[in-house]
Amino acid sequence: MREKTALLACLTIVTGLVMSKFLITIGMFLLLLSAFISKDLKADFSRLYSNKTALVSFGIFAVVLLSGIYSEDSTRFWGQLRVMLPFLILPLSFGLLPPFSKKQVNAILYFFLVLISAASMWVLVNYLNNFEFYQQHLSLSKAIATPQNDHIRFSLLLSISIFSAGKLIKDRFVFFWKWERFLLMGLAGFLLIMLHLLSVRSGLLAFYAGLSVFAFRMILVKRSWILGSVVLGSIVLVPIIAFYTLPSFNQKYYLMKYNWEQFQAGNIGNLSDTQRLLSYQVALKVAAQNPWIGVGVGDLYREQDKIYKEQYPEQRTMQPHNQFISFYAGTGIIGLLAFLGCFFFPLFYRKAYKSVWLLLFYTIIFTSLLTENTLFISVGAAMHAFFLMLFVNVNDSKNKKSDSSDREEILI
Repeated sequence: MREKTALLACLTIVTGLVMSKFLITIGMFLLLLSAFISKDLKADFSRLYSNKTALVSFGIFAVVLLSGIYSEDSTRFWGQLRVMLPFLILPLSFGLLPPFSKKQVNAILYFFLVLISAASMWVLVNYLNNFEFYQQHLSLSKAIATPQNDHIRFSLLLSISIFSAGKLIKDRFVFFWKWERFLLMGLAGFLLIMLHLLSVRSGLLAFYAGLSVFAFRMILVKRSWILGSVVLGSIVLVPIIAFYTLPSFNQKYYLMKYNWEQFQAGNIGNLSDTQRLLSYQVALKVAAQNPWIGVGVGDLYREQDKIYKEQYPEQRTMQPHNQFISFYAGTGIIGLLAFLGCFFFPLFYRKAYKSVWLLLFYTIIFTSLLTENTLFISVGAAMHAFFLMLFVNVNDSKNKKSDSSDREEILI
C-alpha cells in the first residue's frame, strides 16, 4: 500500500510538472502521506536523520525562511515561502520512505518521457496550425505556447527528458517488448527537434551544457575518444542544421543578436534580453544596500521597484533573472554562501557526481540558475527538488549496506 501510494504520488508530481501546478501540490502531499503510512516510524525517522542530502536540502528552504525576520513585505515573503515548500516536503518524504528500486525509477522516467512527448506533440500541432502568428510572436521576443504557458520550465523539462531517454536506452529498460528501445530513440529525437523548435535559450543552454559535460566525461574519465568526439561534433552540427531548417530557431538567433546590439548601444526598449540584463544591474544595486544579509527575500521586488521608478521609469519592474544574484540581493553574502553549500552538497556528498545522470541533471539546473529564478518559481522549485531527491537517494542507497534482502538497491 505504502509503496504503491508513493509511486502514484511521483507519477502525479511528474504529470503536474508538465501539465498542472495543482497536480504538483496534490502529488507532494500524497507523497508526504505515503511517507507517514508506516508500521515503524521510528525506523523511518532514523533513515531520515542518516540521509545527509535530505537534511541539507532543507537548508534551501531555511535560507528563505530566515530572511523573513527582516522582510517587511510579509505578503510577498509568505508567497515566496509557499513556492519553496518542495524543499521542505520532498526531502522529508523521500527521507522517510525506503528508496525505490531501479525498475521503479526507470518506470517513472518512462512515464515522464511519454507524457512530455504527448505534450510536445500538442505544442507542435498548435505551432503548425498558427505558423505565421507564432513567427510574428517570436520576432517580438515572445514565445510559442506551451502547457501552463511556461515555455522556460517546459524547455528545461525537455532537456531532462532527452537525457532520461538516454538512460532508459542504456539500461535496456522496456515494459513489454524489445522494440520499445526504438520507440525511446524516436521519442528522444522528436524531443530534440522540439527543443530547437521552441528555441528557448535557457533550455538550449542547459541541454548543450549537459551534452558538453557528457562528452568530456567520456573522453577524460571513460577514455572513450570516439564517442566523446562524436558528441562534441554534434554540439556544433545540430545547431547549424536547426538554424537552416527551423524558422523559429533562425528567428530567435537574429533576435538575440539584435537584443545584444541594442544593449551595447544603451537602448533597453521593450526587448526581453535587454530588460533581463538591466534587471541584473538593478539587483546588484539593491544588494549593495545590505551586502551581508540582503534586503530580505520578501522585500526584493519592492527594492527593485524603487530603483526602477527612480532611474528607469520607462521600464517595467523585473526580478533579477539570475538565481544567484537574487539570493545575493535577498539574503546577502551569508545567505548566498549558505544556498551554494546546500545546493552543491548533494552532488559532492559520497562522490555522487560519479553518477552521470545526476551530473547531467545538475548541469541543466545550474545553467538555468544563471539566466532564471528557477527555484523562486513553483514549477522550477518542484522540478529541482523532485528529480534531485529521486537521483540523490539513489546515490545514498547504493553507498549504504542494507539489511533488507527484499529490496533492490538503486544504481543509476
